[in-house]
Amino acid sequence: MHRPPGSHELGLINRKGAPVKRSLVLLTVLAFGAIALRAQVPPKISGPSPVELIDELWHRGTEGELLTPEGWNRFSGYYTEPIPFPGNSTISIVSNYWGPPGAMQIRGNTAEVLVGFVDCGGIDSQLRYTRPRPTRALKTGMSFRLVLVSRHEKRRGVWGPDKTTIEEKDVTLPGEWRIEGPPGLPWTTVNTAIRYVLEMRDKTADPEIKKNADQTLAALMRLH
Repeated sequence: MHRPPGSHELGLINRKGAPVKRSLVLLTVLAFGAIALRAQVPPKISGPSPVELIDELWHRGTEGELLTPEGWNRFSGYYTEPIPFPGNSTISIVSNYWGPPGAMQIRGNTAEVLVGFVDCGGIDSQLRYTRPRPTRALKTGMSFRLVLVSRHEKRRGVWGPDKTTIEEKDVTLPGEWRIEGPPGLPWTTVNTAIRYVLEMRDKTADPEIKKNADQTLAALMRLH
């Protein structure tokens, strides 16, 4: 039997047809897999991580920066609802030994960071010391909830539809972590509170405030 011209070549092509089709299917699966992987890529983030942000906030707090308008206004920007400096009407005091921040959990665009410390009371505007509330706990924990805030800005340099004018374009920048809500009361550690009371006592001429300061210093020194 004579084969039609080119039948051998056609037979080879047909036998290779199945692998070619399987390759197409494989490529299709790989393509969908790549799309799925891209969908799981976390958003781009700039600035400190949640733990780094809380750690820096606490270090600044221990140095007394949250007791000044300049320091407060700078670090109030770490929150999603920054507020002006509330003054030193009430100052919370925490132990000299704290943290480090940990127990972090990140779920999408939110995070939880826990800081451990001992509540040491507070000081009011008259430099009177208030003891902490009685508790059976040996240590207190403060949980910070953070959210990933997206940022946008307009940039020039984009040609308009008429190709003669330059327009602005919205550009999405990497997100940054922020502490959810407004900041609480100004706070610092026992050591820094002692220095603060000494400075405030020297600045006042009110004998009652000086007396309060002496009593507060005596209480804080027992916590030192």
